Amino acid sequence: MSGKVDVVQKFLFVNPPSEIEKKVTLLNHFKKYLSTKQTFSSRLGSDGDPQLETEPVYLKKLLTTSHALIMILNMGNIQARFKDGTEILYQEKNKIVTYMDKDAAVCTIPLNDVLSLAKDSHLRKRFDYLIEVISKGEDF
Repeated sequence: MSGKVDVVQKFLFVNPPSEIEKKVTLLNHFKKYLSTKQTFSSRLGSDGDPQLETEPVYLKKLLTTSHALIMILNMGNIQARFKDGTEILYQEKNKIVTYMDKDAAVCTIPLNDVLSLAKDSHLRKRFDYLIEVISKGEDF
């Protein structure tokens, strides 16, 4: 992650400034979609980190590829939802990876253990793909 400073401004959803109206519309569509789908991150629950409760969490970057939808959040977490139904959540702060397979079974593994998995394992292939896509992207 780069050393850029994010400028945070607060607006109401009901009457956003015209320069961000398209973004607010997109956020409303995204919110509606998420409220109708039970994503695996909602099944994880809170990790009890008080910083997450006081610091606003927002989407820094949204990437779409032919294989996945990738969301990069301001606090360093990266979530990927693959078209086959699997998902990965990488928590940069804690260096852990949470993976949900096609059957909705969820496991949480330290990053070092993920990197020691065989390159052909489902989790490792998806994690490597995620890192490759992000490393080709611009500074976030």
